[in-house]
Amino acid sequence: CLTYITIYNYRSMGDGEIISYYDDTEVIQLAKDYGTIPLFMATTLSAQGEPDLDAVYSLLSNDEYLEKSIDNSINIMKQKGYLGLNLVFNYLNPNSLDRYIHAVVKAEELLTQNNLLFFLTINPDTRFEDSELNFEKIKYNLIQEYVKHITFMQFVWGTNYGPPLPVNSIAQLKPFIDYVTKIVPSDKVLLGTSLISYDWSLPYV
Repeated sequence: CLTYITIYNYRSMGDGEIISYYDDTEVIQLAKDYGTIPLFMATTLSAQGEPDLDAVYSLLSNDEYLEKSIDNSINIMKQKGYLGLNLVFNYLNPNSLDRYIHAVVKAEELLTQNNLLFFLTINPDTRFEDSELNFEKIKYNLIQEYVKHITFMQFVWGTNYGPPLPVNSIAQLKPFIDYVTKIVPSDKVLLGTSLISYDWSLPYV
């Protein structure tokens, strides 16, 4: 039984506007028919998974744009029948943590007022150096208290040009999750199988 489904159909712009790609009415209703909770995915990524650093900076540095983005998301969620929001972070680091926490607190406040669930999906910056996994030890415990669950999903969708590799690498995620569960209650952490995949042309050259 599928508990939650995050629907990727909207893009948050730097000025707080939200654009959509398709009519998601049918998939939202289908999820509800099967007892699955539909979640609105809030991200600045393009439809091809390409990052928009300018939009991220604009939303994090301008409270007016940030609140407008959250309000617009909530309006769409209520209109469409979403039951919660899944906010995606791709550029979280120790230097930007305070701004991200500020955004999370504001989102939690407005979502709670509207009886909506709040989730985070974080794409951690993990990398292999000298055959060892390295990652920044961010204080995720400062964020977890404001959300129902956090999903950690290491992926380079839209920005990986080779060589072929998994979208979600267990080898890279396990040591990272071992660190996370030392500072975040394990019942707050969600792990699952991503439906994001690559279509690689073989043989790879």
